[in-house]
Amino acid sequence: MSLIFRTCLMRLFLLLATGVSILPAQAATITLDVNSLSVPVAAGNAAMFSGTITNRSGVTLESTDLFLNFSAFDFNALTPTQVLGNSPFSLLDFTFIANVDLFTVDVAAGTLAGTYGLQVFLSDVSGNVSDMTELFLVVTNDVQQIPEPSAAAVVGLSLALLVLSRRRSSGRRVLQQPI
Repeated sequence: MSLIFRTCLMRLFLLLATGVSILPAQAATITLDVNSLSVPVAAGNAAMFSGTITNRSGVTLESTDLFLNFSAFDFNALTPTQVLGNSPFSLLDFTFIANVDLFTVDVAAGTLAGTYGLQVFLSDVSGNVSDMTELFLVVTNDVQQIPEPSAAAVVGLSLALLVLSRRRSSGRRVLQQPI
């Protein structure tokens, strides 16, 4: 083998061994940008997520060609449901659609207050995928507080009932007169 060939072969081996790619990095062919990455929601309610989808896949995509994939969430507390595709649209190559409804997340009643994570990415019928997006739902427990009566109201009501009971008992006394 010639010295030049061995040098090239050794460099190629070193590149492969170190994990350095000799090919240019590929940009995502479809992208998903969610409008709000953290959403407050009360337990027992649902949160709606919307965002922007960009198409660089080389073909026109219909709304029904797109699928959302959910992972890394508490299955007992959260139920994500795709609504993307319910309203039809066409997305030409090298265009985007903004403020499109993507999915809802139902929060189970009785879910403890706290922050719950959810990961989502977009894929199409051709196998193109977007980057993973991590979202957070800040769950609150909105419990209606029943106000307690003030101490003055309790004392006043007690005195009023005491006076009323005294009047009734004094009205029942019948004086017996000797005949």
